[in-house]
Amino acid sequence: MAAALYDQHWRMDWGLPHFSPPLMAAVQDYRSRTPVPSYYQQYPQVADIEGHFGRQTTRLLEHQTHVRGMWDREYELHHLEQDQEAQAIDFARRLEADLMEPFFTAPGGSSSQGGQ
Repeated sequence: MAAALYDQHWRMDWGLPHFSPPLMAAVQDYRSRTPVPSYYQQYPQVADIEGHFGRQTTRLLEHQTHVRGMWDREYELHHLEQDQEAQAIDFARRLEADLMEPFFTAPGGSSSQGGQ
């Protein structure tokens, strides 16, 4: 961590970080034993970026497809429940009308709805 902070200060031209003398000695010892990567190793190249972009695009499309599928499934389930509720309400109304019809039918066979 201290070596990474030292490298960041060096790259950004911020001067040396304010480390204690023992820590600074340890960082300098570490840096002397660890090779400094070249410019091409530090920064991604065009081919690497294109590959990364392609992978990220694929992951995004897979995620969008998954989310859209889940939304569609939830939408269908919700509307199926609404349809079932509407059918149950309609059935209850028809059942109530069928059960109550004998009470509203006039003697002679004509109903209160004009003989229908």
